Amino acid sequence: MAERNTPATKTYICDGCGAKAQDHIPSNWTKLIIKANALDFQGAAVADASVSRDLCATCTGIVHKAVNEAVLRVKESRDDT
Repeated sequence: MAERNTPATKTYICDGCGAKAQDHIPSNWTKLIIKANALDFQGAAVADASVSRDLCATCTGIVHKAVNEAVLRVKESRDDT
């Protein structure tokens, strides 16, 4: 009797563009985590509203640039007041 064992493989998928990686997350991929609380009408935290995304190197660069630009716009709008 012959027996064939096929080891399980994991596929990681970029939450941005859908790129795939087999067996392990490449070292140039990142995990973006934004921690937040969902608040009730009185401002008390009632649930976890955190967001977590696995991003490939390309999407990481795009998100990094977008976050920096957004922070700069907020900073500039506060300086104008």
